[in-house]
Amino acid sequence: MNLIFLRSLAILVIVVCQQAVGQSQTFCGGENSFLLPPARTFCVNNNDSARISFNLINEGDPGDYTISFPNGTDTTYVGVDGSLQIIHDMEFICSNPPGDPIRPSRGEEFYAYRGELIITRTDCVDDDLKPQVGTYPFNIIPNPISDITINGRVCGEPPYNLSFDAKLCNDDLVKEYQWYLNGRLLPNATGKTLRDVILPTAGEYIVRLETTTFSDKCESFAFERPVIVVGEPTIELNYTVDSSALCSPVVTVTTDTRYDDVTSFMWSSSSPDVSFSDVAAPSPVITVLNSQSGTRTITLTVENEYCNSVSESFDITTYSEQRLRTTQALRACSGVPITFCDRLVYEPAPVTILWTTDDPARIEGANTACPEVTFTQGGTYELTATGTNICGDRFTETFPVTVRDDAPLQLDFSSVDTLCPGSEPLNLFHYIQGSENVSKITGPGVIGNFFNPAHLSGTVSLAVSDSCGSLYPFEIFVLSEGVYAGGDPHVCMGDSIDLYALQEGTYSGPGVSDNVFSSVGLEAGTYTIDFVSTNLCGGEGSFDITVEPIPVASFDMISDGCLGGDAGAKFPVNEPISLVNRSDAEVLCYSVLETGDKLCGSNEAVFTLPVAGMYTFQQVVAFAGGLCTDTLRQKIEVIPVFKPHYAIQIDSTDCDSILISFLNGGGTDLNTYSWTFSSGDTLQLENPTLRLLRPYSAEVLTATVTATDGCITVRDTFPINLPRRFQVSFGILNDNNTICSGDTAFLVNNSVGAFNLLATLNGGRQIDSLPTSLIIENHSEEVLKYPIRLDGTNPSCPAEYAVDTLLIAPVNTQAAFTLHYDDSCSPAQVELINHSTPGSVNRIIWGDGSTFQGIRAFDTASYTYAVERDTNFTISLSSQLCGSDTFSTNFMVRASPDASFNIAAPDGDCVDEEIIFNPVAAARGNSMAWRFGDGKTSMHHRPHHTYDTTGTYRVRLEVTNSNGCRAVDSTELVIGNYTGPALAVSIPPAVCEDAPLNLDLPNGVDNLFFDYGNDSRSGKPIDRPYQEEGEYELTVTKTDKNGCSIDTTRTIKVHPRFSVEIIPDEDLTVEFGTPLELSFRAMPARRLDSIRWYGDSVVSPYTRATTVFPSGDGVYEVMVTDEYGCLATDSIRVAVSKEYERRVYVPNIFSPNGDGRNETFGIDVKPNTVRAIRYLRIINRWGTMVYECQNCPAGNSGNGWDGTVGGKPMQSAIYLWAAEIEFADGVSKVFSGDVTLIR
Repeated sequence: MNLIFLRSLAILVIVVCQQAVGQSQTFCGGENSFLLPPARTFCVNNNDSARISFNLINEGDPGDYTISFPNGTDTTYVGVDGSLQIIHDMEFICSNPPGDPIRPSRGEEFYAYRGELIITRTDCVDDDLKPQVGTYPFNIIPNPISDITINGRVCGEPPYNLSFDAKLCNDDLVKEYQWYLNGRLLPNATGKTLRDVILPTAGEYIVRLETTTFSDKCESFAFERPVIVVGEPTIELNYTVDSSALCSPVVTVTTDTRYDDVTSFMWSSSSPDVSFSDVAAPSPVITVLNSQSGTRTITLTVENEYCNSVSESFDITTYSEQRLRTTQALRACSGVPITFCDRLVYEPAPVTILWTTDDPARIEGANTACPEVTFTQGGTYELTATGTNICGDRFTETFPVTVRDDAPLQLDFSSVDTLCPGSEPLNLFHYIQGSENVSKITGPGVIGNFFNPAHLSGTVSLAVSDSCGSLYPFEIFVLSEGVYAGGDPHVCMGDSIDLYALQEGTYSGPGVSDNVFSSVGLEAGTYTIDFVSTNLCGGEGSFDITVEPIPVASFDMISDGCLGGDAGAKFPVNEPISLVNRSDAEVLCYSVLETGDKLCGSNEAVFTLPVAGMYTFQQVVAFAGGLCTDTLRQKIEVIPVFKPHYAIQIDSTDCDSILISFLNGGGTDLNTYSWTFSSGDTLQLENPTLRLLRPYSAEVLTATVTATDGCITVRDTFPINLPRRFQVSFGILNDNNTICSGDTAFLVNNSVGAFNLLATLNGGRQIDSLPTSLIIENHSEEVLKYPIRLDGTNPSCPAEYAVDTLLIAPVNTQAAFTLHYDDSCSPAQVELINHSTPGSVNRIIWGDGSTFQGIRAFDTASYTYAVERDTNFTISLSSQLCGSDTFSTNFMVRASPDASFNIAAPDGDCVDEEIIFNPVAAARGNSMAWRFGDGKTSMHHRPHHTYDTTGTYRVRLEVTNSNGCRAVDSTELVIGNYTGPALAVSIPPAVCEDAPLNLDLPNGVDNLFFDYGNDSRSGKPIDRPYQEEGEYELTVTKTDKNGCSIDTTRTIKVHPRFSVEIIPDEDLTVEFGTPLELSFRAMPARRLDSIRWYGDSVVSPYTRATTVFPSGDGVYEVMVTDEYGCLATDSIRVAVSKEYERRVYVPNIFSPNGDGRNETFGIDVKPNTVRAIRYLRIINRWGTMVYECQNCPAGNSGNGWDGTVGGKPMQSAIYLWAAEIEFADGVSKVFSGDVTLIR
């Protein structure tokens, strides 16, 4: 350590003689053996720490001291000789300060510690064999700001209007406020609250509050609060889908989401056939499995950590086969135009449509989805829709339509226009002529064609609709039955009720006579009464009448005293009177009639009456749930009570005790008394006496007397100020008993009961009273000690005295200090130890343009210089107490180099990986010394280093510049090996252009990186990475949590794509049942690995050429893979001309005569067109069935009817036949005709 001794100041030292006391203790002398400076104030720094520093001056032989601080820590100093600088850093947060300081107030805006910092000399004792103890009072000015609260909206659209409130631990600390935003001073923002701050855009802001205190000893305090405001999440959904692919089995949707202020994404859909490549990505690929037509709603929900979530949706509609269905049977009237729009459902809307019918009907808009059809005559017809759906497929749908004539309905309800609710359900068809043409009947109570009047009343409106759409409204009136509605009445025993007045009718039952119910002679209980209505629809019923018993009120009046009892009893004033229910019924209310006091709902009540007089208590009772009540009133008298009155006599003639006598002036001989005192004494006398020790400080005795006459108890409490014990005491009002030469010392007499006071001053001068002030001069260069003694007497006590010492500082004040520092290289920390005159006020100017710093005598101040080049500073100390002085010296600070550095590890901090060490700001001319922690070193400016083994290494850089200053920086570097799971990946050796590359990754894709060798790199597998043929090297790297990695590389051969073309190469139309030959050619020619044909009735789906039997319009597709796995597809659309009648041949004559020709009658069909002949029926001209078969074989050779019935040949004639034929496409048709049998 370097030590510069600049100047010394002589300190007055008083040598205290030591004497042996017994074997183990040493006397310190009669006066204090150490001195303390006056109280001072300390400021809390930015780390909420206050540095408590002062000088303890040991006088005489070296001594041992223990210093106890308010935060509970003790520090011991051994062998203190002369001046000892005490420095202690104490955390001070004003919301929870250490110790028990006096809190700030106006006029004393600091936390004051009065005697909580205790200095004890432990190696000797005073004349009373006690250690010498001193206290050092000091003050703390803390940072008064504990927090800044934010009010306002921090999420949404800008601008943002916010307000800020300072949370202070004590408002009395703060003198001025100043607010800043992002380092910019806000004008006129000088209050505790900052209102209406407009933040124009989203982002992070710094709000800063600076405060100044009422003391000029501390600089301003500050508190900063970061504020983050963000915009509400916004999204713009864009998506792309190939409209031509909406009919495909799989529909792919690509998304492009534009967004602001979004931190998380979540895609969802209520449709289970919708999936996402990544539900948490902003723009995933969406896949729809198009198993059936429909609309799927896709939703994106976004949010950030400060705002509510926001959602947007869009719909994707896909198509498959055309569906056309009806919601109800189709009916029409002949000659009446009708549209079936509300009965037809299209799924989806067709591209083209044509409506036809087998009736010579007129169709308007036959090419629209909602045609208007007019049928010419009644009957059953077929309405057929043919067309093309949105996917280009043709469709045909046929619906039966029932057509009737347009004759109107005839309604006649005159005979049943009024019904009762109990009437049987009415068949409305009986009152409608032409009911077979009724479409529906609507209205209340209608079920099918029946009307049920139950639960109805009044005029009921109904309507009949016929199948031609005409509406026929009508009404039926339902007359209500006479149902009893008078409720279940209650009566008290002995009362009666006029039942006819409740509701007209006839009544019968117990206690009823002439429709009047009387409870006379009936017991309490419930009685059932029968009721018969007198109106047209009749009606009857029953109800209950409850006869309630009449309760009897009864209650007792009870008090804690001996008085009280029944009505007319007497009770004392303010005595609680309890009313207790003695009735079998429950209490509705208690009340005091004269005062209006009332308590309801309780069986007991307590009333206190403060004024003497006559009072009436009233009780009202009723049985639970009953309506009958009873009332009882009882009168009482409230009388006044006595109260004791005491006189107090105090005898204070004794020095150490007093005698107190209590004399009662308001009691009687019959009373019993009990006394308790705050001193802990208890007495059982009417007029007791009590002797107590005199207190040294002001004290109040509390006495409580309780008096009773056996009935009434009263209590009284009163205070007694006790006279204090005789004592002689005075105080010096100046801080630390110290003044300057020529200043005034102020004294105060604190004696109690003292007479004949005699003050002895320095030099033995005596006066007969303690002066209130003294002016003393000190012409020496040392501190003058001025002892003062005060004596006094009291007639009742031995004489006493008190002693204290006044310290007078010299006139001249000297400034002196020494500097201590370890190194003068920047940043250079220097300690200034102040040796100026004790009690002086000192200021340090550090010479670097900073503001001055205050310091007390014998305190130590620390300061740090930071320079970029060598700089000389002049340090000055000015001292002022009884005079003033200034002392200065120069201090050279040398610039230090910057030794900070960073580490670059391109491939992670791993074994055998090269790591680069970069100095941040060190100039190349400096000396560089690197230590890598593994025993290796380097003197290079920017060294490269590789570690051989894993471990934790301390890397250290020492930089020395030309002026000899050096700087050191170091950091720990953890070198590891790859410790993750094994890299499991299977890579195919070949793939085709623009084909999926199927990688087998059994352990998933976490921490993987893919380099495809064609400038494509990704943290996830790319589905189709290769668009051109060639050879590529695919490298897969797996990285562990430490940044170490392993990899594998595989060469992939990318083969060119190829295509196939179906022969024939264009769409075509074939006849139903006609086979179609299909094949394909590959371009260029390839060795094929697999072939697969798709479509209706494919004979050989796995061969190059195949035969198909189309049963309807459709698509045939071939999928071909070559030896490299490349896939090519092609398709052809085939339309089928069906014309079912042309696929069936039925002869109109046959001759079962045994000649081998035309022996049977059957049905011939075109091959590959018919699935089954469900039935064939033949009848003669009289309608008798002569032949029937189910699931009949086709053809006439050996099949069908042979012209016999039961083995008997039928005669030649014309027979009628009918057959249902199911075709290969699932359509069933009924054919009929006649055939001639010739023998």
